[in-house]
Amino acid sequence: MQAIEKHFSLMNTLGSCKIFGAEAEEAFLAMKAELCRLEDLLSRYQRHSDVSKINRAAGRKAVKVDRATFEVLKRAQEFTTLSEGLFTILIGPLVDLWNYKRAKEKPSQAAIQQVLSLLDPTDLVLCEKDCSVLL
Repeated sequence: MQAIEKHFSLMNTLGSCKIFGAEAEEAFLAMKAELCRLEDLLSRYQRHSDVSKINRAAGRKAVKVDRATFEVLKRAQEFTTLSEGLFTILIGPLVDLWNYKRAKEKPSQAAIQQVLSLLDPTDLVLCEKDCSVLL
């Protein structure tokens, strides 16, 4: 059976996959195209993404988003509830505080606790009717 192994970088993360079958290359290209589409919608590192638009509008106005973005956020809210808050999609401010790429030392426990106190899952409001998100 034919197999291909590919490595790629998306959403600021390295990935790899091994695909088996006669149409492995086509399957990889389709998978990569879908992952690129999702990155364009969900990456906080791309200015034009839905997530970046939501973050820029935080505390001011709702943002209409693609249905895929809306569904990811909706599922994320469900996981936040199921995990009793151990998982949260609202981790951006904590990532910014940590600034793990450039930080020479980790932030103080007090600074971490202060940011954690701001990560209220109820701050993410989803409106199914018009596929909009308010943060």
